[in-house]
Amino acid sequence: MSNQHKHRHHHRSQSSQSRSHHHSTPLRHELSVHHPTMHRSATSALFRPSGDGDASMVVDYYYGMHHRDMTIGENDDGESESEHKRCFVLSPIGPEGSEIRQHADDVLSFIIMPATHSRNIECVRSDMKSDVGGITDVVYDAVFNWDLCIAVLTSLNPNVFYELALRQCVGLPVICLIQKGDRVPFDVADQRLIEYTLNPTPLFQGKYAQQVANAIDSLAEQEWKTDYAFAKFQPRICSAPMYFGKMHDLRQRGGVTLGETIQHSTHVDIMGTTLRRWKKYEDDLKVAAAKQCDVRILMMDKDNPALSNLVSLKGKQLEALRLTLDDVSTFYAALARSSKYITLRKVKNGAMLFSYCRTDKEMIYQPHFYDQGNEDTPVWHCESSSTLYHSAKGDFELLWERNREDEITCCNDDDHDDDEAQVS
Repeated sequence: MSNQHKHRHHHRSQSSQSRSHHHSTPLRHELSVHHPTMHRSATSALFRPSGDGDASMVVDYYYGMHHRDMTIGENDDGESESEHKRCFVLSPIGPEGSEIRQHADDVLSFIIMPATHSRNIECVRSDMKSDVGGITDVVYDAVFNWDLCIAVLTSLNPNVFYELALRQCVGLPVICLIQKGDRVPFDVADQRLIEYTLNPTPLFQGKYAQQVANAIDSLAEQEWKTDYAFAKFQPRICSAPMYFGKMHDLRQRGGVTLGETIQHSTHVDIMGTTLRRWKKYEDDLKVAAAKQCDVRILMMDKDNPALSNLVSLKGKQLEALRLTLDDVSTFYAALARSSKYITLRKVKNGAMLFSYCRTDKEMIYQPHFYDQGNEDTPVWHCESSSTLYHSAKGDFELLWERNREDEITCCNDDDHDDDEAQVS
């Protein structure tokens, strides 16, 4: 090995060690590529820093994939893949051996995989999945549930655009790539696109892989939140319920916070077993009440005989839940006494099978599961025109009437005057 080659090899090794200090240990992958494996000595001239890329990102990924025994499922520290984020690639694939397949493999191997690998993200294309079940189910599951999608728009493949549209409908992060020179359709022209070529120099210098990695970093800084593409059209298209995540996704939907929605409503109903997470919206509920918005709060009474049959908790855990109910009901009782527009009722008769927040225009709905905490169960959103909206409202009204005797509300005339003074 020449001194010059040894110097380059040493420089790349140092770069790799430096990067491993700053990033999590990359995932191992089982990847089959369809272009010949190249030797470092034959291509070393290509791997010079370009100023806007990271050549070692591509080198370390590409050669690492071919010179180690790698399997999806564990990283170098033996951690489970479930602890990492997942990326699904929406891409034209084409028959094996075709130009389309060759192009797709090159984009995957030299742009997408090095970027996701460097950020410790599992990356999969549909032809790499071996799950039991149809390929369509695999695609739908990834599009609707995975942390990230990367869409390759090159050649304007209709399947890719269909999957991209589904991804945008659920409002989850997506990064788009397109080959330089390809026509950009008007309906995605206003989105940020990463343009690439398969010319050897920028490809192997890591220019495009670095751009993808930067886009991933930007999403991470935003806590993987993204603007909902159809937010301003939602009232027109969402007559059916739309799944939008877990309870931790509640606080913001398409750039509009739940608190803002509450503040600008004329009627708000909140129902749930403990309603602990809704305590953070105390100020928003007070603002709504100051605008003469009727707020009705319905929560479970600690002495409801159905409570022990609605949750899997037993013994001390069940008693802890009752203590929580007692504490939270004290909080909401004080809130109800602060305004004549806020009313609290505790359910002693009947049982609640879901939690929800309903305004005059929309509803957030979460079913109760016997053996799962609310943080792990799905959350749905729907407009006032949906069947689910009216069905849930009917259940609320029935429970509200049956528990009229356990009502807490403001009954002090001075407080009434204070409310009216705030509105004026």
